[in-house]
Amino acid sequence: MSARRPRFPGAVGGRHATRRALAFLAIAGLHALPVRAQAAPTTLDFGAAVALARQGPSVTAAELAVRGAQAKLAASFPAMTGSLQTGLSQSWSDASGVSSQRGGLEPFSLSATFNVVPYGPGFDARLDAERALATARMALDDTTRQATVDAVRAYLQALRTQRRIELDARAVALAEASAQHVRTLQDAGNATDASVADAAMALMQARIALASDRLALATALADLSDRVGRTVAGVAGEPPAGHAATGSTLDDALARRSDVRQAALALEAARRGYAAGVRSMVPSARASADLASGDGSTSWGAGIAYGTSTFQPSLQASVTPGGSTTSNGSTLQGTRLALALTINVPLDTSVGAALEGARLTVAAADRELERARQRAALAVASAERTLGSNTLQARLATAQRDRAAEKADEAARRLDLGLVATPELDRARLDADGADLVARAADDAVLLARLELAQALGLDPLEVF
Repeated sequence: MSARRPRFPGAVGGRHATRRALAFLAIAGLHALPVRAQAAPTTLDFGAAVALARQGPSVTAAELAVRGAQAKLAASFPAMTGSLQTGLSQSWSDASGVSSQRGGLEPFSLSATFNVVPYGPGFDARLDAERALATARMALDDTTRQATVDAVRAYLQALRTQRRIELDARAVALAEASAQHVRTLQDAGNATDASVADAAMALMQARIALASDRLALATALADLSDRVGRTVAGVAGEPPAGHAATGSTLDDALARRSDVRQAALALEAARRGYAAGVRSMVPSARASADLASGDGSTSWGAGIAYGTSTFQPSLQASVTPGGSTTSNGSTLQGTRLALALTINVPLDTSVGAALEGARLTVAAADRELERARQRAALAVASAERTLGSNTLQARLATAQRDRAAEKADEAARRLDLGLVATPELDRARLDADGADLVARAADDAVLLARLELAQALGLDPLEVF
């Protein structure tokens, strides 16, 4: 007799809907806990694993990126930018008619630009900062959703591997009993050396399978630990039953998906770049008005200006105190008003080429948006096909599990009738438990396919539950 090791795939899944409420009550409660609150190894249930993964290291890093983008947005296009200048100076001279040593306070001067017009380079910088923030938020959503799927996959992998190790241990015990039985038969002259060698090989295979699955469990737990940000010693509990994401059309999915939205934002940025290129090649103008006054000792002045290079008004003001090193004893006495209009015509010969480059960038961004829509539609269709295929496989695995259970019951009846030996019943029960594990793994594959379909539709995978 040769011992056979049942083959159980390491896929994932379960159908116990009765744990749904408990699992997601745990999710709701653990959202308020620090991710690294526990340093010691712990055993997690499904809800805790998902909740911790959604606060895990990758999600934390994405949240920091969002905060950085928010800070940059707050710093862009402020209501006013300006500077205040003054200082002290000292000079020495041996020129005739000029005092040999002269020093004093430099004039006070204030310059300010008021960002009030929603147009121009400054406002473009604001729009770019808003785009960066939107991109960071989409990246956070994508990271959170991917962390959810990865945690579910790692959790179920660990859960099924734990069960497979239990079956492996039973397979080893059965192989040992089979090997001992064959050796006994050989001593009685009823078994050949080849039969003994086959039994020994089957025992070796069973032991190697057990050792291999233990290593696989360590890998799965390490992966889950990385997802949740703490050391996981084991997992316990079936996942809640899920359902396919429904009620969402392809157009809705395209409007939600981050890759399509990012492509649309890139197109808007390219169009702004083209508009900026156009502004750089057309003539610009600057109008200003300056008013100055003085009493012969102290003078002051103020001016306003508006230019099409910035599209924002600006203000300049200055005070020259008496005795300033710049007055030279000739400080203005009276009032002076000056108006000016300046026209600037660019003569850069490379402007046309730069504008053509910007136009091609817009065309490329428009094409990329269309490609993003096409890829998104293909991703949704592929996820739907995968779910359909996994559902069919789960039905087959369920039927095989039922058949294996029938065979185990039949073996038990035959044992009661004295038609088979106890090892045959042990083998049938082991095969039935193996088929049950295969069926659960097939259900897990369906669950993961539902999560990935929700992702493809631009939904949070938790909406599957």
